[in-house]
Amino acid sequence: MRESTSPAEEWQYRKAVASLFALLSSLTGGSASFLGGLTTRRLSVYAVTGFGALFAGLIYALVLTGQHSWSLSGPEVAWGAVSGVCALIGNLAFYTALSKGRMGVISGITSLSVLVPIAFDVVQGIYPNPGQLLGIAACIGGVIFVSAPELRGSQTGAMPLVLAAVATVSYGLIFVTLGLGSESSALETSAVMEATIVIPLAIAAIFTRSLGGVSKRIMLVLLAIGFLDAASTWSYSFSTTIGMVALDSVLASLAPVITTILAAVILKQVLKPVQYMAILVILAGVALVTLA
Repeated sequence: MRESTSPAEEWQYRKAVASLFALLSSLTGGSASFLGGLTTRRLSVYAVTGFGALFAGLIYALVLTGQHSWSLSGPEVAWGAVSGVCALIGNLAFYTALSKGRMGVISGITSLSVLVPIAFDVVQGIYPNPGQLLGIAACIGGVIFVSAPELRGSQTGAMPLVLAAVATVSYGLIFVTLGLGSESSALETSAVMEATIVIPLAIAAIFTRSLGGVSKRIMLVLLAIGFLDAASTWSYSFSTTIGMVALDSVLASLAPVITTILAAVILKQVLKPVQYMAILVILAGVALVTLA
């Protein structure tokens, strides 16, 4: 049992826990993006988005049913639905961009979605301290430099970049709306979000009589994507209930680094020296955001 602590010590403890869950969100989200990027080169982006959201939603439903904690109040439904619309647009744009462009470029651009929740907190009069601001700048700058070398020699044209920009704005709005809905229940807000993604895609599948090329062999991969997405969304949602949205969104936006590392390890894509240096800068930034 923890001894009585001062408000400042309690805040530091809560911030550290929130930071750990935000980082877990990056780890699982980056892994999901890597798997999703590979899978969209074999399947329809609608199938990857729809089945990933379906499996994630089922995981949330099982957990909520096991906890006997269904309530679905107004804020959870409203903010969850808004998050779902943003996620549907963002995921379709993101996965389409991944299927047409280079993974490092697309994931790097979408990392700038963190600017949206930072701006949201500033508008509300919530400002990080100087050490945290330096950490935020290091994280954002590091992610840009991890991705920048991938831009050289790209022959894919402007469309993947435009789609990545659409995904960036959409994901930034998800950071904000999930945080607002999670003030009532992180799990239920996340469940509503996934349902909002699935319903229109399921209707489209019924009318087109197509599952986008999904077979039994690929179902396990889609299940893995759904599980990782569920873990990522819930981890971030939970972190916002005990921390600051701006700081947690920075740590939760490091998924592109995970995607880049996985591409280097699994796909044998060689990282340039500047990318290794950028990863070290990001780690320093994470330390500042967490400890400052």
